[in-house]
Amino acid sequence: MTNPLPAVCGILLAATVLLGSPGSGAAQEGLPRAGARNTINGNPVLYLFEWFNLEYQHVSNPQASFGLTGEYFGWDDSDAMWSLMGSLRFYPQEQAPEGFFLGGRVGAISQRYYDWESGPDEYAWDTNPGISLEVGYDWLLGSEKSFYLSFGGGITRVLGDSRGEDFWPILRIANVGWAF
Repeated sequence: MTNPLPAVCGILLAATVLLGSPGSGAAQEGLPRAGARNTINGNPVLYLFEWFNLEYQHVSNPQASFGLTGEYFGWDDSDAMWSLMGSLRFYPQEQAPEGFFLGGRVGAISQRYYDWESGPDEYAWDTNPGISLEVGYDWLLGSEKSFYLSFGGGITRVLGDSRGEDFWPILRIANVGWAF
């Protein structure tokens, strides 16, 4: 059975890019423009390597945002990983969602692996909690500041993994999307 998460992430990202529309209004103090309190984005570059991510962030104040991130990657028929994590980001220059950020995530990570005990061509999923640290830089571009671009990275620690695969990377190689 194939995992539907990559297709769902791709469809949501495409719908966001095609249907996203920036709001208008007067600028609010501490925010780039009125309405720029949310971002939704994904990474089209990593899609080429069967690594999918979709992320939503909401700015709670000029220094911080919180959100939800879903990721999936699989590099062969047996091994794969998906995660669903809540995130919190701190923007020290107080211009969220733009500029340098430090962040943390917490959530669930599920890993698919070849199950030697069950016989040939048998796979199993092992789901555990995880925590992450990340660092990056976000830009809001265009005349309406509605095009979102982000670079960065980090590391996820899988807690309770009995198979020894305790760490997974976080890659933000040119995440693109909309700010609204």
